[in-house]
Amino acid sequence: MTRNHGERAMIAALLCIVNACASTARIGPAMQERAWRTYLGAPERAGAARESLSADPQPVWRADLGRGIIGAPAVTEDVVAIAQVDRQVALLDRATGEVIWRRRVPANLGTGPLISDDRIFAATQTSDGRVYALRLPSGRTAWSAAAGDVVGFPALASVSAEQGRKAANHLLGIKDVPYQKVFPYGIYTVPEISMAGMSEEALEKNGAAFEVGVGKYLDSARGQIVFDEDGLIKIIFEPESRKILGVHIIG
Repeated sequence: MTRNHGERAMIAALLCIVNACASTARIGPAMQERAWRTYLGAPERAGAARESLSADPQPVWRADLGRGIIGAPAVTEDVVAIAQVDRQVALLDRATGEVIWRRRVPANLGTGPLISDDRIFAATQTSDGRVYALRLPSGRTAWSAAAGDVVGFPALASVSAEQGRKAANHLLGIKDVPYQKVFPYGIYTVPEISMAGMSEEALEKNGAAFEVGVGKYLDSARGQIVFDEDGLIKIIFEPESRKILGVHIIG
């Protein structure tokens, strides 16, 4: 075999490989009208629906994606979207389980993806809480936005829910009330302790003028009914304006 003949054979083999790869490439649907239940609408937001199942359900297909799955899959009328531990989002054909495409995002995924219309949304575990919108047909990035640390300090459910609502409103361009910097803290000890605002130590350190009012649970009718002798509420306020600077509750 001459050198030229060997080179031609190698090029032909490479072209066959390229053509084979190109022929197996798939494109997802342009749009999905049936949004994933945990993403939009009510009562679908509950993530449950009334469906009839066979008395003996059997698997229709099985897909081996190679790596672990994060969160729940997002399902529409034609496709299934899955987030994986290796930072990949995979789109599968709902009827056959065949992989349509895979795309890797720059950071670890925090939960399962969401589907709406022609987009798949994937949230990453980064300090700025970046969300990626992937195009449904190809998986290419349409846009990304920093939603912020939605579950940040002080890591309370009520605070995180409010932060999440504000992040969603910001992404959708919806006006919201100003961001509140004063959060309530809760420590689930016995007795429980909670506070909001400044402490006496912090105000003294800043040289601020303040007054303190303390009320004990035992002095209230409710405290006497439940035999709570140890609980109390303390309110710290400015003497002149009576503006509340801090609230502390024990019990």
